[in-house]
Amino acid sequence: MKAFRELPAIRSIIKRFGRLGSSEPVFVDVCDRAEFETNLPTLQALSEMTNKLQVALPLEDFASESPVYLDSLNCGWILSAKFEPSSRTSQVFEGFGLDRYVDNTICEKFDRVRHLGPGLPIVPEIRFSTDNIQHLSSTIQRVLSFGFDELHLRPTDAFSEQTVRSIRQLYIDLQINVDLKKNRVCISPLLGNSRAWSMNTLSSQGYLRHVHIDLSNKCTHSCNFCGLYANEAMRLNRDKNGKLKKNVVEVMRQEADGSKLLKFIDDLPWSVEYIQFGGVGDPLLHPMAVELIVAARDKGCHVEVLSNLEYLSDEQVSEICEVANYRVPNVEIIVNISGPDEKTYLTTRPRQNSKHFAKVMRNLQRFAEFKKRNGFGADLTLMQVITNENYRSVVDMAKLAVELGAKILYFKTLEIHSPFMKKQALTASQRAECVELLDYARVLAKAGGVFIKDEKHLFPELDEELLPPGPDILPPSHSEGLQV
Repeated sequence: MKAFRELPAIRSIIKRFGRLGSSEPVFVDVCDRAEFETNLPTLQALSEMTNKLQVALPLEDFASESPVYLDSLNCGWILSAKFEPSSRTSQVFEGFGLDRYVDNTICEKFDRVRHLGPGLPIVPEIRFSTDNIQHLSSTIQRVLSFGFDELHLRPTDAFSEQTVRSIRQLYIDLQINVDLKKNRVCISPLLGNSRAWSMNTLSSQGYLRHVHIDLSNKCTHSCNFCGLYANEAMRLNRDKNGKLKKNVVEVMRQEADGSKLLKFIDDLPWSVEYIQFGGVGDPLLHPMAVELIVAARDKGCHVEVLSNLEYLSDEQVSEICEVANYRVPNVEIIVNISGPDEKTYLTTRPRQNSKHFAKVMRNLQRFAEFKKRNGFGADLTLMQVITNENYRSVVDMAKLAVELGAKILYFKTLEIHSPFMKKQALTASQRAECVELLDYARVLAKAGGVFIKDEKHLFPELDEELLPPGPDILPPSHSEGLQV
């Protein structure tokens, strides 16, 4: 994309290159009708070089009587108008809520130009100050209702944190009332620093929805199915002197920069709906974990945390539950417990002891008690990685999920990404037994109001006849973001 703000620059480009290429959009900003007419030959030459020329012109000049230049160029038109506080009236465009103002002057002008010619490629552009941005949404919605597929925004303020925040809020408001996939609303390509504006405010055409952040590789657990911290993995990663290899230690110590992540979260585009915190280790070992969860909630996102849930204090549990209240969607704590009782839990984690299990259960109870006491709080997802050591406990896992008031019970089959993990895999007879137990676990979970998510495609025996789809299957809106 090329954008020109001075017509002499266009003449220089024509002389130097001769052709811009038919697939590259070219935008030309014209000050007024007089400048347009003076430089019409230059613009005609440019229109012959590309079939994606767009000329920006003030709306009042274009909408004047007898616009003879409509047929002079093979181009699209960006018609710019300023959102003026003085032209606002108390008239509210029907269907877009109360306490909103519509700039009738702008709307009337754009309504007139849409009738100038069938199929005329016109893109409205609205210039505005962030002082008046709280009233801009209704005007945008009305202009789009005239049949325009695209609308450009050109803030007149300097690029700053405050203006960026204001425009983000505008896009959140537009999401409620406008189909932004059908009606493209974007920062004007003719705006200085337009790329920075777009990256920091909307990134609307990418529709990035889910973000996964690896907070920490640190972990004190020893899950047998872990490729880094399992006893067998630790043995394989030692050198001939019995010490852990240097590169392995470096991986184990890796931790994200919390201050940079706070800025990263704040800069995410408005389209992001889910932020998931994970890592090779446990994200809650990060010293700024709770602060980052709060920041993600301040962004208005659904937050998922993948954890062993050993490390939180009472205060931290309460802080996480509190931010689960003030905006929907919620906070979801996905707990890799893999054993509903102490014996099974310690079998899958040979370096842990009964004190570790008690801490995990206590934290689960804290989340459950907070939600029961207050009527809101973080949602719990209990996860069990099914191995030949714990597959018989799936029914008890369903009972625990119901007891804790968990929202989801997630049965995950073993990922064999290292040869030693084959020892944890189920045999054919064990899989057949597991199928029957899972069927019973589903009945218990459904009766207790817990959704079941499992990876039945990894169990050949779990066919549609045994596990028919129904209300006990996790709804599609919650089916993403559970990668471990």
